[in-house]
Amino acid sequence: MPHAMQIRQTCGREVLNWTAVDVGEPGSGQVRINVNQRFALKDAAEAHKALEARATSGSAILTI
Repeated sequence: MPHAMQIRQTCGREVLNWTAVDVGEPGSGQVRINVNQRFALKDAAEAHKALEARATSGSAILTI
């Protein structure tokens, strides 16, 4: 993620458009994200501890 943030800060709109086309449009099905952990919003502190302890894999999301 820091790399993507760096691109936004240092490159112009043309590069961003190229990057968006290369990755695919949202909802196109070209990119699949593995959500391996779901935490209720009330358990955000527990989720944070799990992330810090590297006890998670893939993406972790908070649900409301």
